Amino acid sequence: MGAFKSGMFDPGRVFRCSPAKPQMFTAVKKLRKKIFMLKKIKKILLFEKHTCPWWLAYTWDNRIRPFFQNADIILKPYMNSGITALDVGCGMGYFSIHMSKYIGEEGKVISVDIQKEMLEILKRRTEKSGLDNIIKPILSQGDLSGISERIDFALNFWMLHEVDSQKKMVKQIYDLLNPGGKYLIAEPIIHTSNKYFESIIEMCNEVGFIVESNPKITFSRSVLLSKQKVV
Repeated sequence: MGAFKSGMFDPGRVFRCSPAKPQMFTAVKKLRKKIFMLKKIKKILLFEKHTCPWWLAYTWDNRIRPFFQNADIILKPYMNSGITALDVGCGMGYFSIHMSKYIGEEGKVISVDIQKEMLEILKRRTEKSGLDNIIKPILSQGDLSGISERIDFALNFWMLHEVDSQKKMVKQIYDLLNPGGKYLIAEPIIHTSNKYFESIIEMCNEVGFIVESNPKITFSRSVLLSKQKVV
């Protein structure tokens, strides 16, 4: 009964007093391992804020994806030959590669990610496709301070919710955009609420962006913004 004197059950004390201590210790160790794995699964399923690990990206960036999120349909209205586009949180390059096909050799795609493994896969893909002269991979430390080129289009696809300093990033994109430039944000509905997304739009308005439309993108909340032209 000593384990209950404090009014709280202490399983560790019971195990120390038990003749079956080794078996009990093993059971507790297995339980702790299961709890640890459940926490990891919770993160993987996007119930907690995190950066999507590079190895998990294969579950979404594959041949099935175009049936749900066709990059040509999503990007084509904003693509022109010779423009400079910025793909922030490019991952393995699903959208960057499609951008480059519209932009051509006279333009440029700046592909930014914080995970070098993602960029290494992107580099292999661009070399294989002969697009390495158009796509410029950049390893970021969490912001866009290393970019100086002026851009005509920017994309944040399913990544802004992972950024700690969201307003700082949005402001950096605004400063890089040429007047009249477009900025497309898409966030996963599984991880973001309507209230959250409305706050993102409000923040973009505070920075100076103008809302143009809300394009329909599967499994996403999305908004197309623009930087006002100087009159």
